[in-house]
Amino acid sequence: SRPLSFTYNGRLLTITTPQNLPQGEPRTFVMEYSAYPRENLYYVGPDATNPQRMPAAYTYSEPEGSKFWFPCLDLPSAKALFDLRIWVPKPFKVLSNGELLSQASSHKTYNFFHYRMGQSIPPYLVSLAIGAYEQVSLGNFKGKPLSLWTPPELKQAALVETAHTPQIMAFFSELT
Repeated sequence: SRPLSFTYNGRLLTITTPQNLPQGEPRTFVMEYSAYPRENLYYVGPDATNPQRMPAAYTYSEPEGSKFWFPCLDLPSAKALFDLRIWVPKPFKVLSNGELLSQASSHKTYNFFHYRMGQSIPPYLVSLAIGAYEQVSLGNFKGKPLSLWTPPELKQAALVETAHTPQIMAFFSELT
């Protein structure tokens, strides 16, 4: 829990540890990182063709685009656990991989979301969707809650489109 020295050459971050670490033993490093991504984090909002479109942001990082918005070994064969903590301006919400461990508000201007992906996945599968979504329950599947996150103006159409989600999941889970 003390700062480590590092170098960064624009492509590779090298962390210097105080001693050689045995190969194959997991280690945890905590890194604070901020970025102003120009690739693989996309922004949408009202425009001439749809002046009512909800402002939103989303990621699309396949196959090697995650490095543009978070530090990682950005190879499809590399896998890691992910723990994401994200602050967004109100009224925006964040949807991501894994379990939503907590959410909170700070002051009157920001919302906080903490997600943890407990299974190792390649970096390109880490995703974010940011917007003023409304969360709606679709029931449960095998004891896990199913939720729909939708732009408020599309809520009714989204509920019709997803009404059979629990039954569809049950059907396909029997096939696999």
